[in-house]
Parts: sequence; C-alpha cells; structure tokens
Amino acid sequence: LGSSLLRRLTGISGLRALGLRDCGLGANSARYFNLASWPNLTYLDLSYNRFASAGQELLNKFSTTCRLRHLSLRCCDLEADAMVSVGHLVVCLQQLEVFDLGGNERLCCDQSTAQLFLQAAVKEFGQGTFWAWPAVSTSGRLDLRGSVQADVVVFLPKKLGRFHLLRVDS
Repeated sequence: LGSSLLRRLTGISGLRALGLRDCGLGANSARYFNLASWPNLTYLDLSYNRFASAGQELLNKFSTTCRLRHLSLRCCDLEADAMVSVGHLVVCLQQLEVFDLGGNERLCCDQSTAQLFLQAAVKEFGQGTFWAWPAVSTSGRLDLRGSVQADVVVFLPKKLGRFHLLRVDS
C-alpha cells in the first residue's frame, strides 16, 4: 500500500504540504520517495511509519529539498545510522524550522552515535554548502525527545547552530 501510494503522489508537482502519518510506509517505501517531483514542498509528516534500517537512505533524500520547513519522522523506528544524516541535514536545510525525530528509541543509543551526529554537522558546516543559501534568521527545533538514551544526553549540546535540541522529556 505505501509504495503504491508514493508512486501515485509523485506526479503531483504542486504539493506544498504532505501528511502521511501512520499510513503503512516502511523500509521498502523509502526508495520510492522522489522529492524532486515536489519542488514546493514545505511541510512533510511521515510520523508513525516503520522505516527502520532504511531511515538513513530516506533522510539522505532530503538534502536536496531546500524549501522544507517542517519535517516530522516521529516514532518511525529509525536506527542509529540515521544520525549521520540528521547531522548533515541540520546544517544543509537552511529553511528547516522543525525537525521532529522524537520517539525513535534506537536513534541515539550511545556516545559514539552522538559523536557521529556532531561530526556530520561539523563536516557539513566546514564544507560551506550553507553559504549558498539566503541568510536565515529563524531558529530551528530538533526534537529528539524519546530518541536519546539518558546516559547519552550529556554528549549532545543544547544548541547546534541555529537549532535548539530538545533532548529529554520534560
């Protein structure tokens, strides 16, 4: 169901917002995302779908989506390897204001995963790809609540660039 839904949506180029919460998308569906076919997309909610090991593949596709302002992948069973892509995206998606990754219990499970996230962000910042985008004064929010193990929180900053990291449930 999920893959056929994505194939049908690919031809609708005028999409600005797309909510596909809990609609049966899974690891196989990640390969059918063709974000280039939605150049005006600013809001995307894929929460409560089970991407699991395909999370990094899916997140890598967002690096070319410059208009995206809201991206939600809450409770998508994302795995630790996706944190490298998260680090990359918080720097390269200059218009992104909300990046919701809460409830992914296996996403940031140890110190080395936190380090990979930070290294990816620093590497992207050092490559200077963000200089090509217009200046953005809006701060962003990266919601990692429910995705960071308690003993790993100390390794993540409260703020990274213009993003405030929500790291623990309050």
